[in-house]
Amino acid sequence: MQKKKSKKNPLTKNDKKNNRRLAGERVVNENVIGMLKRFKIIADKYRNRRKRFGLRFNLIFGIYNFELLGGLLYFYLNSSLQPSIISLYTSLLPSYPNLALA
Repeated sequence: MQKKKSKKNPLTKNDKKNNRRLAGERVVNENVIGMLKRFKIIADKYRNRRKRFGLRFNLIFGIYNFELLGGLLYFYLNSSLQPSIISLYTSLLPSYPNLALA
């Protein structure tokens, strides 16, 4: 939880640093939640069988992770770090067998 300053008690440098770190984490979490709301599984009332809720949620997270991984690969393959990124990419292939080098 972030600390707030009062008129008599200003924040210390450590408190400010901790608040910035928490704000950064909050931004990442809010972006992920916003992305998940695009699928409407959290935005609306879930009306399907509860038995399949976990499966559908895992599928959505899989799609999100795949998009995230694809974006990272695109960024790094177009940067000057290509040799080390190719080795990183090939080390990820056993985890993601459907990926292939273009």
